[in-house]
Amino acid sequence: MKKIALTLSTIFMTLTLMACSNQSKLNKSHENVSSTSSSKATSTDKETKGDKKQNSIKVNPKHNQVLWNQDKARQLESFMQRWQAEMKQNYTSYYPGKDVNYYGIKYPTALNANNIAVNKIKATLSWSTTGKGKSDFNVVAIYSDAENTKMGAHLYFFTIASNGKPVVLFTNQNQGTPDMLVHFAPTQNADLEKGFDQIVDTNIQ
Repeated sequence: MKKIALTLSTIFMTLTLMACSNQSKLNKSHENVSSTSSSKATSTDKETKGDKKQNSIKVNPKHNQVLWNQDKARQLESFMQRWQAEMKQNYTSYYPGKDVNYYGIKYPTALNANNIAVNKIKATLSWSTTGKGKSDFNVVAIYSDAENTKMGAHLYFFTIASNGKPVVLFTNQNQGTPDMLVHFAPTQNADLEKGFDQIVDTNIQ
């Protein structure tokens, strides 16, 4: 009888241990599933937040701004009338179909010659009626006193750079250079620079 009781006791303990072991495995398996689900939820949440952040990006309204048109050209003409009186100089406007003869070079036709440097770096310039284009500097207006002075002529290109910034380029070069380029630089006349900048920045459609 003692042997039978001992045997039954041993069997009962073995069954109890097996049951505990299986329960432990089930608990661990449940934790792993919960951990995986939590990880997926976190990942999905990050993607959703990323999408919301991307959708919240706003378009800069200046991208739709009219950089140049006929109304702004007329504003510049009025400004140049006042400015040349202060400078005691006499400037004329030039455009396609009406070239200035600047020491033998005719602009704006010669813009296509690709022989201009800005700040000693060769640059591309082309005429533009909108201020936009594929050149480094898009020329919207040209003013010069070359036909109104016998020596020391001035030539101004009113341009919109490829980054959208208004830039007034100036040269008084009156002879050739070893590099065969006509050298321009941004004007140092603060009034001229400011006046052109304000005209470009107006919201005339």
